[in-house]
Amino acid sequence: YDLAFEYLGEQWQEGDVVLTIVPYACQLYVPQCDYYVSGKAYEEYVFDNNGVLIDRWIGAPLLTSAAQLESVLKESPRTWLVIDGWRLAARFDLDFIRTVAEQMDVVYEGQGVRVLLAEGRRLVAEPETGRAVEANFGDQVELARYELSGDELLPGSDLHLTLYWKALQPVNKEYTVFVHLRGSDGSTISQDDYPPLKNLYPTYYWSEGEMVPDPRVLPVPREVVPGWYRLEAGLYGSSDEQRLPVVDDDGSEVGDFVVLDYVWVGEEKAIEPAHLIGANLDGKVQLLGDDGVPASITEGQALHLSLYWQTLAEMTEDYTVFVHLVDDEGRAVAQHDGQPLQGFYPTSFWDEGEVIPDEHSVPVDSSLPVGEYELV
Repeated sequence: YDLAFEYLGEQWQEGDVVLTIVPYACQLYVPQCDYYVSGKAYEEYVFDNNGVLIDRWIGAPLLTSAAQLESVLKESPRTWLVIDGWRLAARFDLDFIRTVAEQMDVVYEGQGVRVLLAEGRRLVAEPETGRAVEANFGDQVELARYELSGDELLPGSDLHLTLYWKALQPVNKEYTVFVHLRGSDGSTISQDDYPPLKNLYPTYYWSEGEMVPDPRVLPVPREVVPGWYRLEAGLYGSSDEQRLPVVDDDGSEVGDFVVLDYVWVGEEKAIEPAHLIGANLDGKVQLLGDDGVPASITEGQALHLSLYWQTLAEMTEDYTVFVHLVDDEGRAVAQHDGQPLQGFYPTSFWDEGEVIPDEHSVPVDSSLPVGEYELV
C-alpha cells in the first residue's frame, strides 16, 4: 500500500474524503483518513464508541454499505478509495462494488492496490427498456438480461447499459466482456471491451448461481450516420482472446456473441409514407404505407419499393417480407423475399408502435411479356 498512499498524499487537497480498508497505513502518508471501509469480516477490527463503530487503529468510523458510500459521495467534492483487488471482491456485496464501478474511476494501480476517485456524485441514467436474454456462453456464464437507458440516441450522447451475468458453475478463468454498437455495413461505431464491473469483480471470483450486474457506457460519435445500429455482447479470455461460444439447449454452438437490441441514432424519427395503406396483418404489424409504385417499368428494369411497417404488438418470431409481381393467373413472375432492412433488423426486436422503413428491389426478367401485373 505504500506506493498507492504516496500517490494519494501527493494528490490530496483540503476537503477531500479518504476511505480505505487499511487506515493504519493511510495515516502514514495522508493528512487525514476519514473512513474505515469493510462490508464483511470487520468485527475484530472495530469497537463501539458511543453507538458508532470505529476502527481500532486510528478511530475512523466504519463504512460498510452502498447507501453509506452514496451519502459520502453526495456531500464530498472529491472522495478517494484505496483498496486491493482481493479485499474489494471478497469483503463487499455486489451493491457496493456496483456503486464503486458507476461512481469512481481508477486513477492509480500498483502492486495489486487501486486508488479510485469520485469527483462528486454522478447521475446514473435510469433504464427505459430491457429484455431477458438467457444466452449460455460455453456452459460457464449466462447473460440473463440487460437494461438500456434508451433505444433512441442523439449523435454525441452516451448509451448506458447494464448487463446481468450469472455464473453457471465456478469460473476459473478471467474473461473480458465486449459490447459493440455496429452498423448494417458491419462497421463498429462504439465499443467497450473490459472485464466486468470495471475489473473490480473479475469472473474468477464469481460463485455459481450469483447474478452479477455489469454497468457500461458507450459514447456515440457526433459524426455518425443516422440509422439503426445493432448492439452485440459476448466474452473472451483476457489472456488468450478466445471468445466463449454461445450454445443452445443441445450444447451446439450457435455463435460467439448475442444481439441485445437495435438502437436508433439520429434526430427524432419522423417517418411518414407518401401513400397510406393501413393493412393489419394478424394484429401484429400493419403495412402503414409506401412511397408509391411506378405506373410502368421497362423490360429488365428492377422494381424499387419503399414500404413502411408499424408494429402493433411485440413479436417473438422473425418474419420475412415478400414482394411479388403476379400475372393474371396468380403466378409470381418476379419477386423479392427477405427479412426487413436486408436482414439487419429482425421483427423479433421491433418495439410496439415503431415505424420501420424497408426498401425492396424486385428484379424483373427482360423476357417477361409486356402487359399488366399485380404487385402484392
